[in-house]
Amino acid sequence: MKAFSIVLCFFLALTVAFAQEPVTPAPVPAPVIVAPAAPAVPTLLGFGVAADQLGSSRWNFWGTAIYPVVSSVGLYTSSTADVFPVLKTDPATGKPYYAAKAAFRQGVHKLLLHQGKFSFLLGGDAGVAAGQATSGMQFNFNGSFTATAIYQFSDKWAVVFAPRGMYIPDATNTWNIVPQVGVLFKP
Repeated sequence: MKAFSIVLCFFLALTVAFAQEPVTPAPVPAPVIVAPAAPAVPTLLGFGVAADQLGSSRWNFWGTAIYPVVSSVGLYTSSTADVFPVLKTDPATGKPYYAAKAAFRQGVHKLLLHQGKFSFLLGGDAGVAAGQATSGMQFNFNGSFTATAIYQFSDKWAVVFAPRGMYIPDATNTWNIVPQVGVLFKP
């Protein structure tokens, strides 16, 4: 009888075990894909004019591209080319002519303020300048700190005011503040 009780308990346990309803796993939620936020300042291309009160050429023209690198932290970079018209005298004829000096800079900027259509970035840039010397070419390194204010007055167009502060390590050891103003557009 004892053996019969053990077999009966065994079959009863098997029946209880296999008679349960199958357990369905909880549904796995679909992954949530979050689109990255649009940068506060989109990629912009532009051109403008700058006034250099201490330079041999008081005015220069520039072209630039500003584009987001890590928009989630407000990090932008810029590529800028400056063209300086320089009044020279031809040594053979004695007549004046305009030569061109060019500077190419790469910069990094941090977005500090973005409210509505106004954005303010602070950063710096560095690069190389090349120009015609009396005999041959002259190359210089240049760098500056830049404060950039951008006002987007439409979806495609913006104005920019960006004073650059360049340190001049000569006898004066002074800062040269070069105000730049221009127009930017979204390609």
